[in-house]
Amino acid sequence: MVWNTDLNKIGLCIARTMTVTRDGLNHQGAIAVVMDGTTLDVVKNHGQTSGHSFANSLVLASDGTFLGMDLGDNYPRGVNLWRFDASSKTPQFVVYAFKTKHGTSATSPAGVSYDPYPEISTGGTTYYKWSNDNNVYTELAHQGLVEVDDGVLVFFAAERPPLDNSKVGAIMNEPRNLGFVKVAKDLTQKTVIPQPGSVPDVTGGYYGFNGNHWTQTNKGINFLTSFSAIGESVSRPKTCRLAAGRNLLLWEIWTKTSYVKTQAMVVDDNGAVSQQLLTSGYPVRLPIADDLRTVGDRAIAYSGTPGGQIVRYEICTGSSCAGAATTEAP
Repeated sequence: MVWNTDLNKIGLCIARTMTVTRDGLNHQGAIAVVMDGTTLDVVKNHGQTSGHSFANSLVLASDGTFLGMDLGDNYPRGVNLWRFDASSKTPQFVVYAFKTKHGTSATSPAGVSYDPYPEISTGGTTYYKWSNDNNVYTELAHQGLVEVDDGVLVFFAAERPPLDNSKVGAIMNEPRNLGFVKVAKDLTQKTVIPQPGSVPDVTGGYYGFNGNHWTQTNKGINFLTSFSAIGESVSRPKTCRLAAGRNLLLWEIWTKTSYVKTQAMVVDDNGAVSQQLLTSGYPVRLPIADDLRTVGDRAIAYSGTPGGQIVRYEICTGSSCAGAATTEAP
């Protein structure tokens, strides 16, 4: 939820279950809604952003619109970027796509039979040309959307290679690394702005539940970490714009099941590293979907403790660390 206090309008992205459909199922998806800041009346319901929507983030853009993204497993499948206000919403813009686990039996739950998919059938598993994969193999950063003068940086953690449909079978199959893509502010143009060091563009695709083929393309993706073992994966990434040209990135390193450590770096407005990777000597643990806040030139975060306290974290970088102290509040 974001409040535009100048226009007194509240933007929301709400992930919710839907009413029971004709197939007897209760589906899930997210919707974009604008409310009046005084009466809380619904001004505009723009309908679906993504379905299913497994995570979302929303920021107030410099032009007063609500800029958001969510993580959809279908319709569309990928990191889906959008912008809306009280009157309109941009079409979906998938800025990062990920792989899909296909069916391992010829007949789908709908009772329809499909051909084998030999291109990805490896390791003794035969896949078929249909899918119903709810896994997304990706985490959104929070806020994850950093508006800069000439575009928007979109941050996430993802498995590599992103479109290899043979590397599936579990919720996490490969180590996840911190990635980003820079796009133009006008989302209707669906323009990616490649940066130095971006991985080569890649095109892939998957067969949906009805057997139709969907083409996927990733352009201008950069990765800022290069973990190669499943015991070191980026999780719970966070972003904070400290100043023009200085964007703090904070994340945790996990095995498949356990926290290991917390790391950070600073990047400029093109995503280039300006302060190298730092491992915190203290286990900074933050709620998975919470945002960092900027106060002056520092990032502020809050977290609960097992002992029933609230801890306040103050994160500084470079010259902003002069006189810094660790602050905790009971």
